[in-house]
Amino acid sequence: MTINAEPLMIAIARTFMTAGRIGHPLYDPDDPLAQNRAVNGRHASIDHFPEKLLRLQSMLNTDTAREIGARRQERMIAFLTDFFDEMELDPSASPHWREWF
Repeated sequence: MTINAEPLMIAIARTFMTAGRIGHPLYDPDDPLAQNRAVNGRHASIDHFPEKLLRLQSMLNTDTAREIGARRQERMIAFLTDFFDEMELDPSASPHWREWF
């Protein structure tokens, strides 16, 4: 068995799995984009993305890590774009998401 060097979908699945296991909702139904509150991954699992996951690329130090990080970032944003499209939400309307959308 080979291990994929870029297990992004596994990381995304783990984010939601862990949040569900500890009782955190997928999103805040009253403010899903955190337009009127601080993002908090302990409040809603989708908040973990702007709070931490989308910021990881800027913390990478080597050329190889930055290349892998850029590909992961693109795939993560594609996933989130589909997620928000299905919810009929515009992440660019939120200060916490605007940076990536």
